[in-house]
Amino acid sequence: MKQPLPTLLLFFFSTFSLPAADTASTTTPEVSTPQPITGTYRILEQRVVQHEGYKITYNRITPPQMSKVPATVARPLTTEEQALADSRQGKAHGTLSIGATVFDHEVTEIHWNSPNGGKRHVAYSNIDFNLVAGLGTFASADTVYSSFLAVGNATRKAQGEERDTGSLPVQSQPVRQAVPPVQSQSPQAGSLSHVPALSEFPSDLSVYLVPADDTFTEADNETLAALDALHAYYDANRVKLQQDYTEREQKRTAQQQWTKEHPPEPKDEVMFIWKKEPAPATAK
Repeated sequence: MKQPLPTLLLFFFSTFSLPAADTASTTTPEVSTPQPITGTYRILEQRVVQHEGYKITYNRITPPQMSKVPATVARPLTTEEQALADSRQGKAHGTLSIGATVFDHEVTEIHWNSPNGGKRHVAYSNIDFNLVAGLGTFASADTVYSSFLAVGNATRKAQGEERDTGSLPVQSQPVRQAVPPVQSQSPQAGSLSHVPALSEFPSDLSVYLVPADDTFTEADNETLAALDALHAYYDANRVKLQQDYTEREQKRTAQQQWTKEHPPEPKDEVMFIWKKEPAPATAK
């Protein structure tokens, strides 16, 4: 006696693994045996699940024998790209990996941990980090940095931040140097417990503020040097960064509007599933 379809599907998925690298899903027109993946294989079993307006076809297949993908030829660099590559020749490489929360598109809270799961640090910058979120790399005079910036947005009102101008502790000084800042002799007096107002920063220079009572180790020097370089890079490229951000936002808004006016129609989907054989054991 044939079992109901849901039971068969449960058996289908519990018997055959679905590794992300080994499973293909595509949309396809009405054809009897769609072939949307490359490689040689046989269809062992097929099930079709009908949904409202579309269907999903599940194909159990033999492990496909993939053919080698021919190497792609890199396109030539543009004049601007070549000039940028030449300017970075011979420079050291560094990394900047931080989280950032932008308040009211004015002040950014930066946070990171010292290497190897060390102390958590917080600083505040007068750069709107939305403008640098798209940077994959940036360079200083002697170093090219790869940047990994996790940027989010918030408002002071939503966070309960009610700030008066001039309330930044005196002992918290602007930082823009490649060494850890000088520490306060009175640690309890210098904590930054709230988001500073934009008016509390220099108006003609991009800087970040660190609490005077924070302490850094030698391992933090790379992050601090990268932050110094990022702020200098921002000041040197401020106009272009703002233009690039405006263009990205315009494209994003236009795409959202187009999607709203042209909602995607349900389409048939085809899934290919096969058993992933374990790797052969190596002799000890």
